[in-house]
Amino acid sequence: MHKVRSWLANYWELNSLSLMGLIGLFAFLWFRLASITKGFSPSELAVHTQLESHTYTILYFWHHLLNAPYTFGLGLIEHFHLDGPLAIRSIGTFFGFLTVILFFYLTWRWFGNLVAVLATVIFADNFWFLLSTRDGTDISLYGLAVMLMVACGLIIRRKSHRNLNILGLVVITAVLIYIPGMIWFLALGAIFQRKHILEELKSLSAKYQLLLFIVFLVIVAPMLYSIYSTPSIAKQLIGLPMNSIGYHQKISNFIHYPLSLFINGSYLQGGSIGRLPLLDIFSDVMLALGIYWSFVAHRLDRTKLIAFGILLGWILSSLGGDVPTFVTMPFIFLLIAAGIAYLLKQWFSVFPRNPLARSTGTVLVCLAVASVAFYHYDQYFVAWPHTITTLQTYSRLY
Repeated sequence: MHKVRSWLANYWELNSLSLMGLIGLFAFLWFRLASITKGFSPSELAVHTQLESHTYTILYFWHHLLNAPYTFGLGLIEHFHLDGPLAIRSIGTFFGFLTVILFFYLTWRWFGNLVAVLATVIFADNFWFLLSTRDGTDISLYGLAVMLMVACGLIIRRKSHRNLNILGLVVITAVLIYIPGMIWFLALGAIFQRKHILEELKSLSAKYQLLLFIVFLVIVAPMLYSIYSTPSIAKQLIGLPMNSIGYHQKISNFIHYPLSLFINGSYLQGGSIGRLPLLDIFSDVMLALGIYWSFVAHRLDRTKLIAFGILLGWILSSLGGDVPTFVTMPFIFLLIAAGIAYLLKQWFSVFPRNPLARSTGTVLVCLAVASVAFYHYDQYFVAWPHTITTLQTYSRLY
């Protein structure tokens, strides 16, 4: 307790700023959450109907284990007799809230305070992110799952509290397996972190290794039984659709993904503003710089993980299964953060000792980020609710 009080006293400024940031993020993500549309979408209406009929019982959970964290959230709001748009959309928004926190943590560890703040602002305020997380569906769960998977790569390298860290990794891995398609991302992360994982396991006692195996088995046992009783669930678990689509549609989905990012966002499921792409010009430039710096100047393991993560998400989302294209967004914005870091690094290297020039460069980048944030805020909160697609989709009045 004394250590906690000492830490709070020594870092009160940092703690105050962190608390203000969390409050601001919470207020922003929940702003007009229920009133931004006049009705439910078809998927939200289905959830609303199930909540009214008290569907989410223990028996229901047992037979619907896919996306278990989201289903658990629905069961929680049903327990408190909440079935309105605010409650239904709050589950995905909460996952988005945690996703932003993890994104800030990762960019802070990799690029420092300034880049972390700037990258997090354009990440959390992006139209694609807001559209996916503030909807009453399980899409935002995929963004959180990806961020947890990447964060595990940092946790496995920590030397303090090693036993507790490994236990946390085992629990996170076991839970993420319940999300369709995430087993491939976990395998990808394990491949790139195999040396550190093997080192940590070798440092543990045989009894603790057995304990970890039992914990993992207990968590995944319901899913294993579900696959045994209903083998078709295995297809969904690995990201394949229950009913396969034709190769023409798969190729079309594969091509539409990059087009929606850079040329025409109307291919995005859930709607967009006309034909506007998901990424703005500033993000495009920072993405290009991030790719150059990450793949040419600095060939790091995390760069390979991000590259293969985007490719894997691109392929899985093209197959027509449950994996959405949103699963690639955190990877893309990690590259955008790298681009911002590279831009500032180059500017500071040109003016290493000129405080005025350094400040000018920082202010210009901040202004660019602010303009991007305002653009996406206006796109989502002002324009999107009044588009024909939005009015037709969210037409089931509360």
